[in-house]
Amino acid sequence: MDEKQVVEFFASKKLILGKEEIQLILKSRNPEKVMENAAKNAKTFYVEKKDIEKAIQDLEEKVIIIEPAKKIIAKEVETSLKIHPDSLTNHKTLGTTNDFIEYFRERFKKIKTILTTRGNSLPITSIEKAKKTLAKTRVIGMVRTKKQTKNGHLIIEIEDENETLTCFAGKDSKIIQTAKEVIPDEVIAVDGKQSKDLFIIESITWPDIPYKQKKTIEEDISLAMISDIHVGSKQFMKKEFTEFISFLNGATENKNYEKIKYLTIAGDLVDGIGTYPGQENDLENNDIYLQYEILCEFLKGIPEHIEVILIPGNHDASRISEPQTKINDEYIKSIKGYSNIHFINNPGFIEVHDVKVLMYHGASQYSLISNIPSASDGITNPQKTAVEMLRRRLLNPIYGFKPPVIPVGSEMIITDEKIPDVMHFGDIHKNGYTEYRGTTIVNSGCWQKITSNQIKRGLTPTPGEVPIYNLRTGNLKIEKFISE
Repeated sequence: MDEKQVVEFFASKKLILGKEEIQLILKSRNPEKVMENAAKNAKTFYVEKKDIEKAIQDLEEKVIIIEPAKKIIAKEVETSLKIHPDSLTNHKTLGTTNDFIEYFRERFKKIKTILTTRGNSLPITSIEKAKKTLAKTRVIGMVRTKKQTKNGHLIIEIEDENETLTCFAGKDSKIIQTAKEVIPDEVIAVDGKQSKDLFIIESITWPDIPYKQKKTIEEDISLAMISDIHVGSKQFMKKEFTEFISFLNGATENKNYEKIKYLTIAGDLVDGIGTYPGQENDLENNDIYLQYEILCEFLKGIPEHIEVILIPGNHDASRISEPQTKINDEYIKSIKGYSNIHFINNPGFIEVHDVKVLMYHGASQYSLISNIPSASDGITNPQKTAVEMLRRRLLNPIYGFKPPVIPVGSEMIITDEKIPDVMHFGDIHKNGYTEYRGTTIVNSGCWQKITSNQIKRGLTPTPGEVPIYNLRTGNLKIEKFISE
């Protein structure tokens, strides 16, 4: 009897189990009988350690003496997790015209305040005053439109609380390439001067995040980051995800699991129902409750010393509009009582040992990819879109693109208080990493093999790759649970 035979036996009964459970079976006196009884004991598709131990006891086997538990570094460190109140708030709105007006006024006000503090030799004036002077000045406005003329010039219209201003960037000017980066509905500062009916642009300033030193802590612990599990899909990688759960439990020679204290999961927890045309052909089961039940069974297998924080994505049972509220308790009843598992909103903002972590599923990336030239390859380099979000201090800048926004709060704005030390997002199914002004950016891959829908969208997934960020050193390692 070997590992392969054990796996094949349970696979024939549509059951899966981890490496630790396999070894427990192989060490027993009668593996065949233990497997038969364990299969009967299993309450879900996942065969747990207790199922095997009960099977051994039922056969009056001597239970294998397990070696004393290894000293797990993360287990020795006290939890320090803060969840920002907005990440748990159930936002409601009537979605009236006035609600949207107030929402965009709030966006303008907050980002104008940020831009006003930027070092600048020019006086900041209102659009109304800028139109009446021939001197160089700086104006702050929200981008209303951006159009290219037939001659290749750019016309950018911005507005403040009272007036609109038509700005001009000539096709041969030094500013033209920068001007092409401007997108609708963002807030920028424009330097230049009025000439007849046009404000001639000389420079453009984004609110951007300030430079800061990378945040590290004294404790030698790590943050693991995953997303896009897609439980319920025929392409969900059950075997590899089970190996990941086994890894977290120490069923491996690899020592990297010992320092994992926190696990963030950035949305698309399940595949959902009806999220794209023809999805029913890609589903292993079309019961959304069952999809979450299976997810919860996996989550229960994560050691209790690891704090797990989950946000929804566009495939989940939450509203499509952002910010998304956390998964409703009715879908995750079986996880009740597991104090280390936390479902929060998308975006979500947490602190672990004073390290600020911004979690965002990232569905707005497609609008940025199609509108910002420097992020046009964001499908293969998703970290670039995160940089653009940080530059603009907005997670979903462009109104009218998917996903829609709802007019509540300021969660979609990266205020000074919410500048992250770590920004974790997903959705593109492609691992991507970078450092930007002291912020570590991580786009985690997925746990789903490529589907026909993803091929149509041009995605090139990197499944089964887990970024693990050491909070003491600031180093990032990648653990792979799928062969090349």
